Amino acid sequence: AKITTNKLSSMGESYDEFMFQLPVFGKLFEQAALMKVTRTMRDLLTHGVSMVETLRLTANTVGTNRIHDKLNELRAAVEEGGSFSRNLGGGDVFPDTMVWKLQLAEEKGIIEEALGELATEFDVAVANRTTLITKLMAPTLLLMMGGVVFVMFLACIMPLTNFQSAVM
Repeated sequence: AKITTNKLSSMGESYDEFMFQLPVFGKLFEQAALMKVTRTMRDLLTHGVSMVETLRLTANTVGTNRIHDKLNELRAAVEEGGSFSRNLGGGDVFPDTMVWKLQLAEEKGIIEEALGELATEFDVAVANRTTLITKLMAPTLLLMMGGVVFVMFLACIMPLTNFQSAVM
């Protein structure tokens, strides 16, 4: 497993995209990455960091994936004088609700508050998904442990039955 993990982590963007595509955990990893993006941006903007620098720093915290690439595209657009929120859309990187919420917030001048609300929403979504995964995995792990105990029981009983049949 360690060899596979090392090989996948050396693949960079492919590894992150692979993690986002996992059947049960992919959405969890993506929501956690978006939570990290919104929290980081909120904190930096609240403390007076410029939007260009905020996008650069945030892109470095999220790993190498489509979110990283989109943040770099946004940074380039903002450096050229474009609107941050107008360039959010397009592609399947950010959810539509995030895009329209940030567009409205930028128009009203309350982007930090909107980022905080989005971070809280993603935090709740990650907590709910983690709870769901835990609830689904508990019975599966219980059945697997039952199978292991049964195999160990058979491993202990089989020699005794073979010994008893050999004595008779």
